[in-house]
Amino acid sequence: MNSRTILQDLIAFPTVSNQSNIRLIDYAAEVLRSAGADVMVIPGAAGKSCLWARLGPETSGGVVLSGHSDVVPVTGQNWKTNPFALTQCDDRLYGRGTCDMKGFLSCVLALALRLKGVKLVRPIYVALTSDEETDMAGAKSLLGWLMPQNLGIEWVWLGEPTSMCVVDSHKGVCGTMTTVKGVAAHSSLPNQGLNANYIAADIVAWVRDQAQICAAHPLPRSNFDPPYTSFNVGQVTGGKAANIIPDQCDIVWEYRLHPGDDDTLIWRDYEKLIAEVIKPQFAHFPAAGVTTDIQLKICWSLATPGFTPYCQ
Repeated sequence: MNSRTILQDLIAFPTVSNQSNIRLIDYAAEVLRSAGADVMVIPGAAGKSCLWARLGPETSGGVVLSGHSDVVPVTGQNWKTNPFALTQCDDRLYGRGTCDMKGFLSCVLALALRLKGVKLVRPIYVALTSDEETDMAGAKSLLGWLMPQNLGIEWVWLGEPTSMCVVDSHKGVCGTMTTVKGVAAHSSLPNQGLNANYIAADIVAWVRDQAQICAAHPLPRSNFDPPYTSFNVGQVTGGKAANIIPDQCDIVWEYRLHPGDDDTLIWRDYEKLIAEVIKPQFAHFPAAGVTTDIQLKICWSLATPGFTPYCQ
C-alpha cells in the first residue's frame, strides 16, 4: 500500500474527538504488524485506544514518529464533499484530517511498510494517540505506560502541519476554571448578599492586566507570534436575573506560556491576588469562597538562554 491508499482508509474512519478511534488504531496495528513491527495497543477510556509500535532492534535510543488519531468535528460546516471520503480536486486532497494529521500518519505507515526487512541499527517507534484536540487524555495514558520503561529515546517527531518547516519549540498551555461562590439576595438588599460577578470581575481584570503587561514586554529573539506569553478569558458565566444578586460565577481562562517564561511566577501572583484582594471580601460570608481548577496544563518552566522570565 502507498500513502495515498492508506490516507484514503484513514479518512474513512470518523475519529471525531467525541467518537471512538478503535477502528483506526486496529487498522494501523494491522499495517504495522504486517511490516514486522512489535505492536502494543493501550486501551483508554470512552472507547479510545493508543498505539505504540517498534520497528528495528530492542535497544536504547531511537526516534519516535508520533501523531494523534482524532479530528475536530464537521457538524455545521459547509463541506462541498464528504469529509470522511478522500476527494481529489485539481492537485489537492480533501477530507477531515488530511492535513491535521492523518496525512502524516499515512506517510508513517507507508514508511513502515517500506522498511520491512531492512536491518535498522536503532529502533523507530510509532506512537498514535487520542484526544489531542480536547484534553490530551491519550498522550497522558501513553506516557503513563511508557515512562517506566526508560527507553532512552533520542528524538520525537510530531507530524503536525507546519508547512513542511521544522518547528523545534512550542508554547505551553494552561486552561483554568475559576468558580466564585457568593451569597444570593434580592438586588434591593445588597448588604445581605455577596455578588459573585463583582468578585469575578476582579479576577477577570487581573487576567487582562497580565495580558497587557506581557504584551508590553515582548521577548527578544522570539520566533513566536505574538512574542510573549498570552492570556485570554474565554467565558464568564454568572447570575440568573437582573433583580437577584448572583451567588456563583464561573470564569474559563487560559495562558499560552512562551518558552523561557516561568509559570510558577504567574501562579505566585495569582495566589497573591486571591489572598489580598479576593478572600477579604468573604470575611462576613462564611459560605462564600473561590476555587480554581486547572483543566489542562502542558507547560515547561525551564529558563532558556536568550529569553527573559515572566514579565512581572
